[in-house]
Formats: sequence, structure tokens, C-alpha cells
Amino acid sequence: MPEGRPLFVRKPDAKLNLANFIKTQIYSAFAPLEIGMDILLREEHIKTNVLVAQGGIFKTPVVAQQVLADALNTPISVMENAGEGGPWGMAVLALFCINRKNGESLEDYLANRVFKDSTKATLYPEPASVQG
Repeated sequence: MPEGRPLFVRKPDAKLNLANFIKTQIYSAFAPLEIGMDILLREEHIKTNVLVAQGGIFKTPVVAQQVLADALNTPISVMENAGEGGPWGMAVLALFCINRKNGESLEDYLANRVFKDSTKATLYPEPASVQG
């Protein structure tokens, strides 16, 4: 095929507007995570109370966070430094390996030493959005 064209498919009675179009793009960014979480919940019986989201998409408050909460049907917390993403997280893991106290878990290290004074915002799934 020498050329391609982007295609956006919708039902004839669907409301196509910029907000809905952008929302589909954000949902598609989280689709692989949602599929993986479904497997963890269904096959591995993993239970979650809240997930902490991090990455550049969360620099804009609320938007992606609410979409993710709805997609995963799980409360999502975002810390004030959420926009730093993967490289920052890898640096924190490296510091944990170097500086952790004997027997200190990663969970304790993060809660008591990294995020101790951080503010976070938690959004909960909206039932209507979870249903689609």
C-alpha cells in the first residue's frame, strides 16, 4: 500500500465531537493495562484497593486519572510528582537497593521515605463511565 489514511469508525447515531474523540485516544492508551489487570484479577486473584499512577500523561490533573479509574474500576491516586514517569521510578528503585534498611520492604521505603511528605489526589471510578 503506497499510502494510508487514518480511519475513525463509529456508529451512525454516535455523537462525534472533539471531547469524545480525545477520550477514545486516552482509553486506547490504557487498554493494554486494563487487559493485563483483568488477567491478574481473574486468573491470579489479585486484589487492589488503589493504584498509584505515574507518567507524563498525568501532568494534566484529573483527565487521564479519571479515565484510568473508570477503565480499571479502581481508585487511582496521583502524587504531585506523577509527571516524572519511568526514569524517575527507576532512580527510586536504584536508591532503594542502595539505601534500604535491613528487612525494609519496597512498600515501606516508598511510604516512609519517598512519598512521606507528598500530597496525592485520589479519584474513584464513576459508575456510569465504568459501564460504558
